[in-house]
Amino acid sequence: MKKIAVVEKFFEPQHQRQIEAVAAKHGYTVDYYMDGVLPEERAGEYEIVYGMPARTDLKGMTQLKWFCASFAGVDRYVDEALYPHEGVLLTNSAGAYGVTIAEHIIMVTLMLLRQMLPTMKAVGEKVWLPPLPVRWCPACCARCMPMAWRCLSWKCCHCTIWACP
Repeated sequence: MKKIAVVEKFFEPQHQRQIEAVAAKHGYTVDYYMDGVLPEERAGEYEIVYGMPARTDLKGMTQLKWFCASFAGVDRYVDEALYPHEGVLLTNSAGAYGVTIAEHIIMVTLMLLRQMLPTMKAVGEKVWLPPLPVRWCPACCARCMPMAWRCLSWKCCHCTIWACP
């Protein structure tokens, strides 16, 4: 039977079940290496490898047909000399983390708006702070918010969060 190696640390059981169902449908079995390392003695067994193996490990993947990187930037993997033979398909996961990045931006924005840094400092120093104002300015937010993606600093005409060009 054909084999897939998943060399990643972050899969949940439901992800594994989904991967295994699709793999079985196409005649593959799946082995997981949750420590992020594909053992050298097993490297030659896999036609498909998903994850981020060390560049030096690729030569030992003698059956490799498809290397799917679990990240967007694959510049360090484009050299044909890294692979055991010509014709290995290299793909990446560009766009797979769009929602995660958007959530992170919203979280950081809320942290700044809600004065999280001074609050964390006070907690670390074990002191109480007076109530801190929420950083928001109705006078200019209508002008600033649509252009927030272009803002360059944290000072504005009325508020301290958005700086619009």
